[in-house]
Amino acid sequence: METKLARISQLSSENPDMVFTSIGHLINKEMLKDCHRKYLLLRR
Repeated sequence: METKLARISQLSSENPDMVFTSIGHLINKEMLKDCHRKYLLLRR
């Protein structure tokens, strides 16, 4: 998962006008939990 998101990040940085039409397939329960955990840690 991290690799796919890193690739999307790289593409969007290199091509700011690029439009991503569908990235919903990358989002799942584990990813949301991980993001939430990281958010809570950074918020402290």
